[in-house]
Parts: sequence; structure tokens; C-alpha cells
Amino acid sequence: MLQLNIPTEEAVKMLTNRMSDEFKLRKRAGIFPHSLEISELTFAQLLSIAETAAFDLVMLLPADSFLQASNLYEVVANAVKSLSTIFYQNEFAFYSEKRARLLLTPIIKIFRNYVKDDLFRYN
Repeated sequence: MLQLNIPTEEAVKMLTNRMSDEFKLRKRAGIFPHSLEISELTFAQLLSIAETAAFDLVMLLPADSFLQASNLYEVVANAVKSLSTIFYQNEFAFYSEKRARLLLTPIIKIFRNYVKDDLFRYN
């Protein structure tokens, strides 16, 4: 099993930075008014941004970190749970590893199919 040694504090910093960027992108796209602050969002809106940010961050990791058995789901779940103290939304504390697994499963399936396919060898 591949053990990711990412402290929860660092994972939370990366997640909140990416959430801030995602929020700015959504404001620019007209999804949110420009006068709105991230702290004014509902839990559902924050969760959507947090999961998008987590998905983006995982895509930046080396493929081995999610193709092999690892503690990636635990790292993501703990980072999202920690958002409850940052955004004062207690619902984040109930974020589970099962939900993180559901979020990250599409990435794993795509890369597993890619690894099985021989086409990448001829590029």
C-alpha cells in the first residue's frame, strides 16, 4: 500500500487555495455574483466547490498515487472534514471516505483503462 504522507493541515491549505481559485472562476463565469464572498455560500455550494477542488488536486498527483492502494481517500476526507472549522459549516464534519471514494472513482477508472490500453506506448 502506498502511504501518502500529506499532513492534514497541508492538504487543507491546498484545498482551500484551490477552492478560492474555483470560486473566482465561477464568479467570472457568472454562476455567482461578483459581490458574493465565499463565506456567504450555502453548504451545498461550498461542498460543490470543495469536491471540484479536491478532484482537480488529485488529477495533479502522479498516477501511481491513485492506481495503487493508498490512503488517498482518507487524506481527501480528512481535508474536507477540516473545512467545518474554516467555514463554520458543521456538515463538513460528516464527510466520509465513502463519499471521497465515489468522487475519485472516475479518475481511477480513466487511468486504469488508459494503462490497459496499449495505444499510449506508441505515442
